[in-house]
Amino acid sequence: MISVPKLPGRNLTLLTFGYGKNGQLAHGGRESSFYPRRVDYFEGKWAIEGACGDWHTALLTASRQVYAWGSGRNGQLGNNEWVGSLTPVRIESLAAVPVRQVVCGAIHTMVLAEDGNIYSWGGGKDGQLGHGDKESLRVPQMIQPFAEDPIVAVSAGQGFSAALTEFGRVYTWGCNIEGQLGRPGGDETNPGIVHGLLEEVTVVEMSCGGEHMAGVSETGAVYCWGSNIQGQLGIGPGPADAVSEPREVALEGASTLQHALSAGV
Repeated sequence: MISVPKLPGRNLTLLTFGYGKNGQLAHGGRESSFYPRRVDYFEGKWAIEGACGDWHTALLTASRQVYAWGSGRNGQLGNNEWVGSLTPVRIESLAAVPVRQVVCGAIHTMVLAEDGNIYSWGGGKDGQLGHGDKESLRVPQMIQPFAEDPIVAVSAGQGFSAALTEFGRVYTWGCNIEGQLGRPGGDETNPGIVHGLLEEVTVVEMSCGGEHMAGVSETGAVYCWGSNIQGQLGIGPGPADAVSEPREVALEGASTLQHALSAGV
């Protein structure tokens, strides 16, 4: 886990804790930590946000530089290597790209640039990189533009990815074994729009879980789809099979909903 306190007028204090075998805590070794520990590397720097994958971590600084560390066996550190790093490494190929957001999937990483372009790298065995194939990449590569309106947010799941546009459309790509792409069919290596109810509403927030996904409309309605094996869609105990199109979630007792959500593994 990663903690990035954001306090006005303060420099970054990055705290990490949890499982550390792959160096994802950036404490210089492979030890796990039961308590938050400071990452000295970033002392004196400002941060915007951090993201965690299964075995790697990424951070976006206020100077729009992206750093990554931990496992790199799938290229997810973006440093042109297939090996990991116990300390943060700056992704040099993005040094001139003004990055707005960074997200981590299980074994891949993505960033959204200020110009709306998406760059992805790392494990691509499910098509989650969005480049029309299932190849893995050890350096960031821009996804060819696919939407009519600008991309404003990205998210990454276990083996799939998603993007939200300015006009509230959701695009997904990658693994679809549990219907997490929001449309019937198999894995897809290029971005495609989520079908069904989301085509009739304006989505303002979306989030990828491990094998499911959620979105919130501008009216506060919540929609979920994908794996429901643990009831994570909020639509009741069934179906246990994949739900390949969004279902609206009944929010009992909720009169007002903030436009924010998060989907866990």
